[in-house]
Amino acid sequence: MSHITDHEHAGEYDFEPVPGLPEELPDGETLIWQGAPTWRAVALHVLHVRKLAIYFAVMLTLRLVWLAGEGRLQFGELSGTATLALAALFALGLLLFLARLIAKTTLYTITSRRVVMRIGVALPMTLNLPFIKLKSADLRVNSDGTGDIIMQLGRNERLSYVVLWPHLKMRRVLNAKPALRSLADPVTAARHFSQAIAASSQDVALADTPIDTDRAMVA
Repeated sequence: MSHITDHEHAGEYDFEPVPGLPEELPDGETLIWQGAPTWRAVALHVLHVRKLAIYFAVMLTLRLVWLAGEGRLQFGELSGTATLALAALFALGLLLFLARLIAKTTLYTITSRRVVMRIGVALPMTLNLPFIKLKSADLRVNSDGTGDIIMQLGRNERLSYVVLWPHLKMRRVLNAKPALRSLADPVTAARHFSQAIAASSQDVALADTPIDTDRAMVA
């Protein structure tokens, strides 16, 4: 299979022998695809910045309408509203900054045997998901063309919601589903994923490979 790279990291992860991987691939395993979240899609579809911006705008507008109806559009009241608006902008700015950090520190890899997720802003770690431990995978495409690949683990496999966030299907706390989030071209990624799984379907040696989370070195 071909080696597809959709995302490049330089400098801060020079300790990795292969970008996105904690060690060299073993003999017989090949790199199929690599990609990462786009920060805009993380902001919109993971952190919901647009929805929050609309919410803040509505709340501030309603406050101004109420003040006008009460005849209280004095300097003090307007100053308080301006302070709330600045606080809202600050919160949205923090979320945008977090979206950039998530995109910058994440790298997803699909090999001929597994999915590898290098995740974590403050504490980088590498999550290995052998195909044999995956029950199913679903593709979800957003209206802007970005999307997610959501994986269902086998019955006896469990991963922490806190460890995975935000690289998972939200609102599934008790049965966390790891996900490749906010991909720029999720359809292409899903195609490579499907082909890799199909090609490895006879590799029974994967049955002895556990799902494990290895703490990576901090850059």
